Amino acid sequence: MFKCPYTTCCSVFDGAAITANLNYFSRGVCPKCGNQIEINFDVNDYAPKTPAAAPAAQPDWSSFTVAELKTALKTYNLSTAGKKSVLIDRLEFYYPKEEDLQ
Repeated sequence: MFKCPYTTCCSVFDGAAITANLNYFSRGVCPKCGNQIEINFDVNDYAPKTPAAAPAAQPDWSSFTVAELKTALKTYNLSTAGKKSVLIDRLEFYYPKEEDLQ
């Protein structure tokens, strides 16, 4: 069980939620608010035991409209505030890069 320490978030994640958001926790990021967090558990304990399908490579976010970018951000439960360049930066940080998939 993990609780985000930020008072603006305070989201609580059980084991299944940690497993589902492992890519965030392994980078020390709260999946709900996107803030840097200190992890007090071993993320490898929550890694799936069977290999999961590799996620798709990162799309060219600059070709997306602001509305499409906001929809993608909502999918990851990330903030949709900011200009297009800020939205793209946020998605590029959280979305797996092609070299990370190999």
